[in-house]
Amino acid sequence: MAVAQEGHPHLPPGREPGPQSRRTSTGRTLGGCAAPAFVVAGVVAAAMVAGFGLLLGSLPGGPPAWPFFLGAVGVLAFFWLFARTMFRGARPRYAAGIELRELGRGDAVAAIASGEGELEVGLVCTQSFDVWRRIGDDSRSRVTDTAAIWQQWLPAPHGALGQRVELALPAEGPYSYEGDCVSVGWAVVARRVGEKRVAEPVPLWVAP
Repeated sequence: MAVAQEGHPHLPPGREPGPQSRRTSTGRTLGGCAAPAFVVAGVVAAAMVAGFGLLLGSLPGGPPAWPFFLGAVGVLAFFWLFARTMFRGARPRYAAGIELRELGRGDAVAAIASGEGELEVGLVCTQSFDVWRRIGDDSRSRVTDTAAIWQQWLPAPHGALGQRVELALPAEGPYSYEGDCVSVGWAVVARRVGEKRVAEPVPLWVAP
């Protein structure tokens, strides 16, 4: 079984990530490292708010302390929610340790959909591309956006029983590519009919 690379789970073993994937992975890692700092900052800020309320409440004719306690809870919740968002964003899109397959254009892909409700299975090709975003009057930042450039969906209404679905890679479609400013990746995904949110994608490597 092929195992996903640590930090680059969309690539099979033996294939080095391109410059774009390295930059994106570094950004996710930095975001994940910053998340614990925001948790600590939230605890410190909440303690300061609560302590200030206790100090004022101890003064003659001072205000009650309970509004400050509520404020401390709100501050803590805000920082923790922000840290959780950063941490989830820092995690890779693909599950680690899953089996990866290398295919050619025109090959068939078999998948088994399993879950409650009416499901559909998709074969999706995603392009990652770098763009410049203006962050000030005289400064720009290089960011990576993604967009689906090819997709095919097939229904799997009997997903509760584990339904097998076969999809075909387009013979003249794009192939997997790791570049400096543009990259292309393939994955099999599943979702409930009518929903946009998909389950954890299973990546594929499509050779030219």
